[in-house]
Amino acid sequence: APQLKDSIEKRWGTHDAFKETFSKMLLGIQGSGVGWLVKDKKKGILSTKTTKDQDPVMGNKIPIFGVDMWEHAYYLQQYMNNKASYVKGIWNMEDSRG
Repeated sequence: APQLKDSIEKRWGTHDAFKETFSKMLLGIQGSGVGWLVKDKKKGILSTKTTKDQDPVMGNKIPIFGVDMWEHAYYLQQYMNNKASYVKGIWNMEDSRG
């Protein structure tokens, strides 16, 4: 995990900046889809990506972290169909201490 933390900070400046960018991307998904943190196989650079429906990450990208944004994911009782609360809750599961 220290390498991932370092790569995130190198790409986005801070971990919080990454979380903000990734969260905005997730909330921008219209309809069903998945938000991804991916690594370029050749360059080793991290980036974010969305895929529609259940489409996998393709090409020279390696999936590192994916978040399901299908309605069933945030329709649970604790989120009451609130996408923003669901996305915020994702970060409660993370351990960013490295």
